[in-house]
Amino acid sequence: MLNLNCEIIIYEVTKKGKRTQNQISIDFVNSLEIESSWREFTDTASITLPRLIDPDIKDWESQDKSFRQHLNLWAKYHPHIEIYLGYQGRRNLAFKGIIRDVKGGVPVTLICEDDMYHFKTKMISYSNKNASLKSIVESFGSITNAKGETIGIDCKEGINLGTFITEKPMTPVKVLEKLKDDYGIYSFIRYDKEHYSHLVIGKEYEVNHGSTIEDIKTKFGGNFIFYNNIIEDDLIYKYEEDINVKVSYVAKGADENDQVKVTYPDDDQKTRIDFSGIYGGVLSGLFNNIHIKESTVEKDLSESAEELVFYTFEHNLKERKKNKNELKELKSKLLNMAKRRLELIKHDGFSGSFTSFGDILIEDDDPRNNIGGFVRHGDHIQLQEQNKTSIIGKVLSKQMYFVDGVTYSFGIDGFRQKIVLGRTKIETNKKG
Repeated sequence: MLNLNCEIIIYEVTKKGKRTQNQISIDFVNSLEIESSWREFTDTASITLPRLIDPDIKDWESQDKSFRQHLNLWAKYHPHIEIYLGYQGRRNLAFKGIIRDVKGGVPVTLICEDDMYHFKTKMISYSNKNASLKSIVESFGSITNAKGETIGIDCKEGINLGTFITEKPMTPVKVLEKLKDDYGIYSFIRYDKEHYSHLVIGKEYEVNHGSTIEDIKTKFGGNFIFYNNIIEDDLIYKYEEDINVKVSYVAKGADENDQVKVTYPDDDQKTRIDFSGIYGGVLSGLFNNIHIKESTVEKDLSESAEELVFYTFEHNLKERKKNKNELKELKSKLLNMAKRRLELIKHDGFSGSFTSFGDILIEDDDPRNNIGGFVRHGDHIQLQEQNKTSIIGKVLSKQMYFVDGVTYSFGIDGFRQKIVLGRTKIETNKKG
């Protein structure tokens, strides 16, 4: 029988909203759900509390009065909150942020946002005809959370975006939203080993982009085995060549009809699928009535491919179109943005999600052999068939995947994780 651990720490504020180091610690909830994904700016948590949370006050009426006073202050001043979950005494930081709203019915529900909330509370302006991602982020200045800690920044280096202008003052989150919508650059909060928050920009997966901050590098999250610690799933196995999509980026100018469009791949290109690498020789045996050669297969991209269109604004587009070199540079930038988007969409492997237990079920001296684990987005996990002679085949019976998102649920029914898979991690035979 596994012992479940839950600790919620709320940092108290005074009646005037001043931050204190006094804490309320709660170790029981009716229910708790946390939604976490690098595809979203903000992780959220919903906590349904029992009516009485202050065990130091023995008198029921005093407890009830004290509880209501806490709720009023929390709703007004949005104090700092941390949530730790685990099995067998393990204490995994699952959430860190503020209490945004209090639903004061019976039972009481707290609605929380992570430390991205603090990037919504100031206004900035930025204008640069040769903007880099780093210079845009530096314009945010220093931002602290409700606990008084400075939120670190881990930004992908060497990305030049050309002209970038905030036409009016906007919050840093609105700037990050523009980076996502126009350039496919995602931003989110991650925690380091000391539980400090960092704004991470453009580094969804560790293997692709690396991290300049050692302590927030993502990790191996454990082994998840069908018919073992995978409780249920909606996973579907797809091949890259069957995901028939193309990505278009459209640069728009001040004039509504002034635009430049780049599509990848375009209708004259072919999508090249190479089966000779890590999966070579295995796919042909996946089903008896299908034969796939161990070579590169070329597939024409038909007009029926689904087109995903994204837009970006170019302040001086009309002038850039007149200059041959600048137009070439703009098209190259749009092409790279389209390729980056497509990379996140097209890959061989399972897509979908599965539900597992909330933490490590069986711990080994070598973490690579752990069954289960507490998983965060950006981590990589290994999916395994229970029997290596299964229909997936000998090599495909073990596959590494990155994690795009996790929903944690905790309560009287136990502790569960719903894990959303990202793309496959190619280095399946390397140390995780």
